[in-house]
Amino acid sequence: MKNPLILLPLFAFLIGCTTSNLTADKAIFVQPSAQATPTKERPIKVTLMRDYGALTSSGATFYIYDNNKKVAQLESREMTVYYAEPGNHSILLGNSRGHGTIHSFSEFRVGENPEFHFGVDASYFYVKRVK
Repeated sequence: MKNPLILLPLFAFLIGCTTSNLTADKAIFVQPSAQATPTKERPIKVTLMRDYGALTSSGATFYIYDNNKKVAQLESREMTVYYAEPGNHSILLGNSRGHGTIHSFSEFRVGENPEFHFGVDASYFYVKRVK
């Protein structure tokens, strides 16, 4: 290839399709949709963070479900905390009606504080448990 500048738009496009990890100190805190306070049945603090920086889906709202119950609605750079019961959980990134295919299956144990990140990586949505 004689002119490498032809690859520049493609490179810029791919850079615009990935998100950067959000940290709690740079996040905008929003209230969860449910389970905002700990109880004896739900003692496990779960943190949800919506990563930022991708052009893809930057204007879309992410609806987060835990075992089919809506727990959060996040925009870019937002985070929330809700409380869950011990056991197996399916964390879903879905639409406003609770439909979606991007899951993370995880077991929550008393004494741990799970943290999940949501975003876009090379034009694919993801749900990652990081803690």
